[in-house]
Amino acid sequence: MNFIWESIQTDRDATEWMEFAFFSANFQHIMQLYGHPLQLRYFDQTVKFAQQQATADLSTGLATACSPMLSQALENNAVIVTFHFGFYRTIPVSLLGMGYRVAILVSREVFESQRAFYAQALQPEWFARLLFVLAEDPQLFFRIRQLREQGYQVLCYADGGAGAKQAQGGTEKRTQVRLGEAYLQARSGFADMAYLLQAPLCVLMPPATQPTAGWELQEREIHSAKEHPSRQAYVEKVMHSAYGHLDSAIRQTPHGWECWFYLHRTMQPRSFMEGWPIAERFIPLLHGQQGFVLDKGLYRVYRLKESKLKKIAELILQH
Repeated sequence: MNFIWESIQTDRDATEWMEFAFFSANFQHIMQLYGHPLQLRYFDQTVKFAQQQATADLSTGLATACSPMLSQALENNAVIVTFHFGFYRTIPVSLLGMGYRVAILVSREVFESQRAFYAQALQPEWFARLLFVLAEDPQLFFRIRQLREQGYQVLCYADGGAGAKQAQGGTEKRTQVRLGEAYLQARSGFADMAYLLQAPLCVLMPPATQPTAGWELQEREIHSAKEHPSRQAYVEKVMHSAYGHLDSAIRQTPHGWECWFYLHRTMQPRSFMEGWPIAERFIPLLHGQQGFVLDKGLYRVYRLKESKLKKIAELILQH
């Protein structure tokens, strides 16, 4: 194998290689694509796309209308579910441009940075109709009910870094979903709240490529609580269908999903690892003089001396 440990250290610094190692684990579980050189190409493509997406001009390339079914759902102040995929910021900004009020659920970790980003990117009139709501708020259900009464569309990123809890100090609500070849314990509190609020839940997928002006914002699905026999049935239907749309999107455009970089911190994927070659199960890391090996299957990191690490790296990468 021509991809050897020395080239790792030469071509990538320790921080970037650490990011790639966990990207590789997330990517491999879901996509079941092997080989560090191949995965590095996807990693570089994803980094490049994330930079492009983050610097995109949000004053152009926006949707100027909604489909008839989506427009009808928004009249009832919907819960909008989407993902950190493609040019995902065009969804809330397009809605603002059409005159809607939008409330975005965000984690405490990124609350201030997201607010600052949109404050700089948007014209004041649009920004005045945008709210950010803490996803960790123990009173989130009542906050969302109040916002809907005030005419806001509530937007939730299903793959976000935080979710609603069952009660103050409680655990997050999660539902097992399939994504690619893996299973995730995905946050599902937003679906519970939509059911209890009897709010239309609209699944939207962002454009995978930078859109041109004048496109129509279309729903992938609109879910109604009245169409399901129980809350559990409703939540499972919403979650499986939403992640089914994400599955189709990342199969077509893998580099368009931002969560490859941090999925291991929010909802670690699990897949059948029996067929993984040994060279694809472990990946060596080196930070300063301290060596590690990451078990990509179980997301466990083992500390090693540098001398041992190089020997293990040679065995792994030449297997």
